[in-house]
Amino acid sequence: MVFMLFLMKINLKSHLVFKCRYFKCCNFKR
Repeated sequence: MVFMLFLMKINLKSHLVFKCRYFKCCNFKR
Protein backbone atom coordinates (compact mmCIF):
# COMPACT_ATOMS: atom_id res chain seq x y z
CA MET A 1 0.00 0.00 0.00
CA VAL A 2 2.71 2.48 0.97
CA PHE A 3 4.67 1.45 -2.10
CA MET A 4 1.71 2.24 -4.34
CA LEU A 5 1.32 5.67 -2.78
CA PHE A 6 5.02 6.24 -3.32
CA LEU A 7 4.71 5.34 -7.00
CA MET A 8 1.70 7.60 -7.41
CA LYS A 9 3.65 10.45 -5.87
CA ILE A 10 6.53 9.96 -8.31
CA ASN A 11 4.08 9.68 -11.19
CA LEU A 12 2.41 12.95 -10.26
CA LYS A 13 5.74 14.74 -9.88
CA SER A 14 7.06 13.60 -13.24
CA HIS A 15 3.73 14.53 -14.84
CA LEU A 16 3.87 18.03 -13.39
CA VAL A 17 7.48 18.47 -14.47
CA PHE A 18 6.57 17.34 -17.98
CA LYS A 19 3.66 19.77 -18.08
CA CYS A 20 5.88 22.62 -16.90
CA ARG A 21 8.51 21.89 -19.55
CA TYR A 22 5.85 21.55 -22.22
CA PHE A 23 4.28 24.92 -21.43
CA LYS A 24 7.66 26.63 -21.12
CA CYS A 25 8.59 25.27 -24.52
CA CYS A 26 5.32 26.50 -26.03
CA ASN A 27 5.77 29.95 -24.52
CA PHE A 28 9.33 30.09 -25.77
CA LYS A 29 8.32 29.22 -29.34
CA ARG A 30 5.73 31.98 -29.51
